[in-house]
Amino acid sequence: MIQFFSTKSHTFTGFIAQDLRDVMIATGYHIPFLVDETDPERLAVGHGKLLPVVIKALQETVENLENVKKENQILKDKTSELEKRLTAIENKF
Repeated sequence: MIQFFSTKSHTFTGFIAQDLRDVMIATGYHIPFLVDETDPERLAVGHGKLLPVVIKALQETVENLENVKKENQILKDKTSELEKRLTAIENKF
């Protein structure tokens, strides 16, 4: 999906337009003007059209991470409480 190529002084990266088009078709998620198909022999990528999608995905990832952190803390607290109760039970015997 991402292509790397180099010159003597620079390394460049970019998306392969055909791959992006195929992903949009496969997922049914269409980003208007992401792939310019004006010349079918030479597809082009509108990279600026992808930026809002990437930012939204990053925001969702951060939100999911925060939810996982909260859930993890709840589980740690429950585990700690259960360990205390188990120790109290063991000490009775």
